[in-house]
Amino acid sequence: MLTFCIWGLAFNSGTDDVREAPSLTTVRAVTDAGATVHGYDPEATDTFHEYLVHEGGYSIHVKYCDSAMHALENADAQVIMTK
Repeated sequence: MLTFCIWGLAFNSGTDDVREAPSLTTVRAVTDAGATVHGYDPEATDTFHEYLVHEGGYSIHVKYCDSAMHALENADAQVIMTK
């Protein structure tokens, strides 16, 4: 099983706005394919988690990390989603 590190969960850096964030599409795609995600965003982690919980199912495949370096641990690939 692959693990993706995703830095930047918000639509724009420095915010917690996740509406229409590209990271949502990416998380859906890789988790639908069986991968897991290590997500990190200094502002939007809680908002992103709440959004996925309301969508149903996707949040169980995401591990939210407290630092960018922690998110990289044991990841097979890194995706940078915001500036």
